[in-house]
Amino acid sequence: MNQVLAEVAVQSAKSPYMLHHLDNEIFKDSIHGVFTKAEWNSYLQNPNYIILEVFYHNQVAGFCLCIQMDHIDLLKIGILKPYRRKGCASFLLKELQKLKKTIFLEVEEFNHSAIQIYLKHDFSFNRKRLFYYSNQSHAWEMVWHP
Repeated sequence: MNQVLAEVAVQSAKSPYMLHHLDNEIFKDSIHGVFTKAEWNSYLQNPNYIILEVFYHNQVAGFCLCIQMDHIDLLKIGILKPYRRKGCASFLLKELQKLKKTIFLEVEEFNHSAIQIYLKHDFSFNRKRLFYYSNQSHAWEMVWHP
């Protein structure tokens, strides 16, 4: 999965150290938590996981982590602040949609910017998941069908 569109590119991730660094930079102050290098390494070793990194002008800009079965669960997607609103998250979602499998994800109910990106890519609301996060906030489960 190596593709270029203007100044954005995506590729399969290979380094647990880079992923841990990205994860920490993006999610260090969020309720989602940060995975350890060992956890990232175990995801990289498991063929059921899809981990993509997105690049903007040859600089790593973010990543997504999914598990693939008969469908795809998007477990985590994050873009570094300087690269937000530049199409990086959209590019990752388009790459996942090319796999032609149903995609599920959860998003905080008041994360309007993320919800707008998902709606733009034809995700729909599936159900509300009450007290889903560690801070007891609710989430929307969203789904995309090929």
